[in-house]
Amino acid sequence: PKGGPCDWMTEEEIRFTRSQYAGEVSFVDKWLGYLLDHIRELGLMENSIIFFLSDHGHPLGDHGAMLKMGDQLYSELLRIPLFVRFPDMRHAGKRVRGLVQVVDIFPTVLDILGHSNEAEFMHGKSFMPLVLGSADKIRDYVTMGFFSSEDRCIRDERWSFIRRPAGQADELYDLSEDVGETRNLLKENPEKAKEMKDALARVFNIRMQKEHALQ
Repeated sequence: PKGGPCDWMTEEEIRFTRSQYAGEVSFVDKWLGYLLDHIRELGLMENSIIFFLSDHGHPLGDHGAMLKMGDQLYSELLRIPLFVRFPDMRHAGKRVRGLVQVVDIFPTVLDILGHSNEAEFMHGKSFMPLVLGSADKIRDYVTMGFFSSEDRCIRDERWSFIRRPAGQADELYDLSEDVGETRNLLKENPEKAKEMKDALARVFNIRMQKEHALQ
């Protein structure tokens, strides 16, 4: 269906859409297997580093909307898979809990290849310290947004704060107790909301300072 509010859809139509998406996931899973098999047949598996991820998820009626929209800054859009396969199955089966962003992938590749100094002025950070166990986290927060929207989200390991444009109410969710992000706790936790909002402002201020310095 078209992206945007889905109040025109019946519950049956939403369930059908979700089942079609599940079918697409199965389709991708099958052909990823063929790709990995071919990499192995070519003898490239043990001298390759393979990253598996997506650019974003898809809201499918979870918060009253379908598909990627700039204001749908909830887990169904923001959380993505991230798997890394190292040669010789190094670190196989290890699960890392530290916060990681898509922009951290390229610095991680450079780190693995021995060129970590090239990432000095990048926004991302190598997550190899998490993999190697030399650090529990590489960042306190992750930030997200869509270029054509004023809405922005910042998260730590427990809380998600969504900054809305002027005239709209901000949102604060406790992800440890409310995985579906259904209870806005902004009024109950004003100090936490202010902390997250201030942290979001610092992130963008630091980015602007670095960009101006480079210019």
